[in-house]
Amino acid sequence: MLGRGLSRRALLSALPAGFVAATASAADGHSALPDDGLVDPTAEDVSPALMQAICAHCAAYWELRQIARRTDDVVIGRPVTREEFDHLDAASDLEERLLLAICEYPAANDAERHDKATYLLAVFERDEREPELVTAILRSMTREAAQPTEP
Repeated sequence: MLGRGLSRRALLSALPAGFVAATASAADGHSALPDDGLVDPTAEDVSPALMQAICAHCAAYWELRQIARRTDDVVIGRPVTREEFDHLDAASDLEERLLLAICEYPAANDAERHDKATYLLAVFERDEREPELVTAILRSMTREAAQPTEP
């Protein structure tokens, strides 16, 4: 998905600002939390699976925004074709599925909980929260979700 011409700059611009700031401070070795915070997200590793899920959602959200701009009938000066609408609809469905996957992701440690929460807070700042997403987040926080599954 990232290989389709999505540059690092485009990916970073698609990331919610709060997530970029928290990640940048963690990369510098500084906690994104106040000095009196109980959790130091830099002390634990974040799994590649969670980072891939976040990056996949960012890429899908960026792609959705690009498609939405290209299919804005006011901007293009004509009605949207059925093919354009279907492309927009498919991009929207993919973005929703990837966001749900992040919501459902059972964070294994404080660093993952911090990064997941920071990202989702930034996403939900600009979008209306759907009950399905809130339910998925809450279920992902249960002890059953945190247990490793047998292959």
